Amino acid sequence: MSRLRELYARVIRKICRPIVSEIEQCKVESNRIRAEKKSLEERVLNLENNIRQNNSRLNGLESNIRQNNSRLNGLESNIRQNNSRLNGLEKNIRQNNSRLNALENNIRQNNLRLNGLEENIRQNNSRLNTLEHMAIDTRLVKLEDNIRQNNLRLNELEKANSNLEMNLIKVKSSIKHGEGSHRQENGENEASDNSVCNVEHIDVKDRSEYSKIDYFDFENHFRGSYQNVKNRQKMYLPYFKDCRKVLDIGCGRGEFLELLKESGIAASGIDIYDEYAEYCKMKELDVICGDGIEYLKECGKLDGIMAAQVVEHLGTDQIVTLCQNAYERLEEGGVLIIETPNPKVLAIYTNEFYMDPSHIKPVHPELLKYLAQKTGFREVEIVYTECSRVPKSIPALELEVEGNVEEFNEGMKEVSELLYGSRDYAIIARK
Repeated sequence: MSRLRELYARVIRKICRPIVSEIEQCKVESNRIRAEKKSLEERVLNLENNIRQNNSRLNGLESNIRQNNSRLNGLESNIRQNNSRLNGLEKNIRQNNSRLNALENNIRQNNLRLNGLEENIRQNNSRLNTLEHMAIDTRLVKLEDNIRQNNLRLNELEKANSNLEMNLIKVKSSIKHGEGSHRQENGENEASDNSVCNVEHIDVKDRSEYSKIDYFDFENHFRGSYQNVKNRQKMYLPYFKDCRKVLDIGCGRGEFLELLKESGIAASGIDIYDEYAEYCKMKELDVICGDGIEYLKECGKLDGIMAAQVVEHLGTDQIVTLCQNAYERLEEGGVLIIETPNPKVLAIYTNEFYMDPSHIKPVHPELLKYLAQKTGFREVEIVYTECSRVPKSIPALELEVEGNVEEFNEGMKEVSELLYGSRDYAIIARK
């Protein structure tokens, strides 16, 4: 029986298996159809919701359109009114333009008349200016000519006055030498004068360049008048304002000594030329005749030393000795000023430097500064004197073109400085 049941069960399973499979497929298909139906229902619901929302928005838009149409009708009404007003304004403007054209026409005619009058006035002014300039120029030429003639006469009178003073000194010197010779012939023995004036004189051999030249007259002729030199040297006074004892080496005619005296600064001078010493004494200046470099070895303490237009007459060893002796004699804080021609400017070679045969060579400012520093001076400054500049210059080009015009002008400025710069310089050295 059990075997029959098993056979029966197998037969049943074999017969029912396709039916079960089809039933299961039907279930799967039924589930798929239900899912699709559910999805379609959800999409339908969403579409219905969207349609309701769109309808609501369309209703709102229709309401806005109705409102906008109402506003547009109002605007169109305003525009029609404004157009009417604009037409009235345009009519007024046309009338005004017609009146303005008439006015402009009158103004043009008046301007033409005014231009004619202005042209007549310019021509008359031009004629008046020409006449005035002719009169002024004539007077200026006469005045300038008179000034030049007066300046020439003044220079000649100053030279003549200096020559007269020098001749007076020479006469006094001749009389003094004559009296001395007469006393020697009579056997009179005079006591030697141990004053500072007996510093060693420079023999004529040492001044062979001027053995046949009157050096005082030479300097008076070429260096300039006494007053001009005095005016140029005023720039050095501030450096000596607190000094109590100043020495002017190579004092010449005493221009700087007189400036110091007028400023209440005690000063003395020394020069190798007897004529200069006598000339300064006649002006009541404290001056001796002798060698300034040697004198510095023996004199007392100083707080200021001036040596203008001296070092170009000296060799390098003498310049070094001058700096050393000056440093030894100066008190702490004392000042040494050395003025000399400036070799960095070519104008000195074509003018004054080689005019004086006693000049040895120009001294470069950096060399003179170096020598002063090596001697021990703590502050050394180079000053280029503006009053000695050549009154000329190379004008700059003023061209509105492409190129290196600015660079060219900068280069020519340097050339102008080389040609026409300060002809003198000075070192200001403090101990």
